[in-house]
Amino acid sequence: MAPSNSQLRLDQLIALPLSSIGCAGDLLWMQFGPLREDTSLRNVRRMIGDVALHVNVPWRFCKNSKIIIGNRDIYFYEDGEPFDFDRGGASRFHLFADLFNAELDLQPLSVTSISSDDTGGLSIQLTDGYTFDAFPNVSYDSPGFEFWRMLQPATDLPHLIRETGG
Repeated sequence: MAPSNSQLRLDQLIALPLSSIGCAGDLLWMQFGPLREDTSLRNVRRMIGDVALHVNVPWRFCKNSKIIIGNRDIYFYEDGEPFDFDRGGASRFHLFADLFNAELDLQPLSVTSISSDDTGGLSIQLTDGYTFDAFPNVSYDSPGFEFWRMLQPATDLPHLIRETGG
């Protein structure tokens, strides 16, 4: 069977380095490829890669089959107290992302394989025993819920979007 169009688009990540991770609220973003400075439409300076992945469903990073960070870590401070988005500060995720991004600066991880399943799940294999998994947890017919999107920042190219109903 020939690969789907979405698999062909996902395959563009193979061999690209994971350059940085972060979050906007509870949306995880990942940048792949060399980072370069850009100015957003809101006139905010930012660092972007060749390809970005935005994830709106539960996710986890593992190293050698051990979860090292997951989406629920966004909701807690380091001491385990619930994260207050109004108060801000650094959640467990933010602390991990700072350390992880510093490690990526020194020792980049490259994508070795990537796949998406029939339910919209996403699995990325990286070098050095790292994996990333995203797994939708909402019914197929829920209205208008986006699982994840892959895009090329600062371009007008179409985004690859996986969402409910397709």
